[in-house]
Amino acid sequence: MQTTAAPSSSGAVNTAAGLNMAEALVQAPLRSQTVPQPLVPTQRIEELAVLQSKRLIPITPSMPPSLVLNCHDSVIYILAPLRYATIYGSSDATIILGMVGKVAVRVEHCERVHLITAAKRVCIANCRECVFFLGVNHRPLIVGDNHKLQYAVDIGSLKI
Repeated sequence: MQTTAAPSSSGAVNTAAGLNMAEALVQAPLRSQTVPQPLVPTQRIEELAVLQSKRLIPITPSMPPSLVLNCHDSVIYILAPLRYATIYGSSDATIILGMVGKVAVRVEHCERVHLITAAKRVCIANCRECVFFLGVNHRPLIVGDNHKLQYAVDIGSLKI
């Protein structure tokens, strides 16, 4: 059996019969390789500066804020250091926060939430049947219409 080849409009050769993998690779058209364009000197300087700064300063999150909204029947662990955290409208949840150092933790309109955290300040407002385990620098602020709260507080032992 003989194979016939017909050139296509693109200049590549199509075969009528099947070829094995090695023959197909040999007959495949060569891909043109593009030469990278030289960078403008200012682009190269900026690129080097970025690379150097990445080596000198490790990229880490700088205490991002945290917002927990309307979580129900959940277990949430946020262990990274935070600037502030707000927990709003959650129910039947267990929330464990890492160090909250810059501002405060706000807990509002929650029901049956268990919160474990170390923070500079904690504000609790309009919560029902919640349990708090707090390591804080200042007394927790409890305002609004709260019912059946339980809390264990360690005040002043944190170095935040």
